[in-house]
Amino acid sequence: MKKFLCFIIVFVLVSSLNVYAQEENELTIHADSSQEFISRAKNFIYSQMDNLCTKTTVIFTGKGLEEFTYDQLLKGQTGLESEIITEYMQTEGKDYNALILRQYSISKTVWKNSSSNGKPSKLRIIYSFRWDEEMSDIQKLESFSKSVIEKLSQKNKTQYEMVKAIHDFVVSEYSYDTSSENEIHNPSDLIEQSKGVCSAYTGLIYKLLQEAGIESRIILLDAKGLNGAQNEAHTWNLIKLDNLWYHMDATWDDPITILDSGKIRYDYFLKSDETILKDHSFNKKPYPSALEDYKEKTQSLPIINIVPQKIDTSKTIPLNELKLKTQTSLLNSFLLFFPPSAFIGFFCVIFLIAMALFLLKLFEQR
Repeated sequence: MKKFLCFIIVFVLVSSLNVYAQEENELTIHADSSQEFISRAKNFIYSQMDNLCTKTTVIFTGKGLEEFTYDQLLKGQTGLESEIITEYMQTEGKDYNALILRQYSISKTVWKNSSSNGKPSKLRIIYSFRWDEEMSDIQKLESFSKSVIEKLSQKNKTQYEMVKAIHDFVVSEYSYDTSSENEIHNPSDLIEQSKGVCSAYTGLIYKLLQEAGIESRIILLDAKGLNGAQNEAHTWNLIKLDNLWYHMDATWDDPITILDSGKIRYDYFLKSDETILKDHSFNKKPYPSALEDYKEKTQSLPIINIVPQKIDTSKTIPLNELKLKTQTSLLNSFLLFFPPSAFIGFFCVIFLIAMALFLLKLFEQR
């Protein structure tokens, strides 16, 4: 997956205080502490990103701004900039939007005047976002996911069966995009062109699991490069099943060679942290732990307790007598199907046929 998330920070220092009209997607925060700035800014930015906003502005005024030095503002060490975006991308429930966030940039402007002894009196931060999908694309994807789950749920009743069916559906229906240009990153294009890279696979699976009512997360970090190569950008799913979490990388379970074409592999199906970390790498802190590989449960037959009973030997038949009765019973059964009269009639018929043949031969000689 050759998708790189980047950001740009532009810092401008202005010596005069300017006043301008409040715009849409803009919030002014007047606070007496930096923590209040961060809390209110985070809630606003989160809501903007939830709606796939492409540009939003936050203006900070008040005594809380004096807690920051110019050096902190210059280096972006306020907790108001990329920290908010990074935390959003690691927050449960924001996984899909984090997946389709292609890049973001941050620009900021600081004002000061003589009355504040050279301290910052106003801060404006503009957040710009570029998304791989629009709301209409997500709605189309969710409608598609609903139709797929309706079909899969007819045969797959348990959560495990549904997860496996989703894994098999994506691996069998779509192929990995091996082209180096114009890679398909978003799930909405995957379902139209039947090919895509890891982010497309992962996003589609996330929406299918969501429609099926199965909790999951999206891991947005690197996979270890093969044969000592440099790490490459990669993403996969983390799935909650029977109150435990497991990794599922359907992209790496989808063969790309001609010899393996059409096969479905399970090398990365419901694996633990320990197993997936053999050839993947990620920051474990934001995600729940996957403690073990999934073991498919089988239904055991009920155990029947056999209670020993006492046997009354006075009412049993001795072994020799039992054998004699068995032999007699077999003989009676044989005579029932083959009575003696049947044997007498059989030999009579044979005798008559032999006599007829003898007389016929004698007549021919004369």
